[in-house]
Amino acid sequence: MMPAQIPRVPVAIVASSRLLREAIARRLAAESDLVVLAACPTLTDVLATPGANRIQVLLLVADGQNRWTAFCQARDVLPQARCVVLLDDGHAGDAFHYIQAGALACVGLGGSLGALLDAIRAAAEGRVAASGAVLAALIRRLREMSAACQSAARSLPASLSDRELEVARLVARGLSNKQVARQLQIRITTVKTLVHRILKKLQLPRRRDVMLRIPGGETP
Repeated sequence: MMPAQIPRVPVAIVASSRLLREAIARRLAAESDLVVLAACPTLTDVLATPGANRIQVLLLVADGQNRWTAFCQARDVLPQARCVVLLDDGHAGDAFHYIQAGALACVGLGGSLGALLDAIRAAAEGRVAASGAVLAALIRRLREMSAACQSAARSLPASLSDRELEVARLVARGLSNKQVARQLQIRITTVKTLVHRILKKLQLPRRRDVMLRIPGGETP
């Protein structure tokens, strides 16, 4: 009797650096329980790959200005894929935003290969994973978040309208403009206008900062 074949987890890699994505692809290909379906510079290229709908784990190397946008798009177009974000140690603090928005694992570029493999396998099983500098940054951010939530809970922004507060709470949960529009059944242009007003009223430079200003991100 032949031994049962181990199911292989389909993985896609998005990294602007050709050397980096090829190195990662070669290493993952050596693992008996993983198979690389695509290793591309952009999410668009991954989506054009045959069998993209089979991807179970998306490894996103956050090495470019548009990586947050790509991550948000991936949640919409690859809903079945679990996302693992590979961060430069200098941007380890961004891990909180990715985890808050739905990523299952974040690891640092300066970490070990073993940590990356563990993160991919954890994500494939639906488990959250972080290590090294990223884990330390997550703990710091959670402490900051706790303090900010306590402060914000004492003084919710009275200047926001009911609709703006509703949108702000969805944004704080990490939803994209498209997802907010779908949930509230309003136009995307309306969402963009409301987000602009929210940032202006709360004096916040980026929409991701809403996560720290609005406690919980839960609709009452």
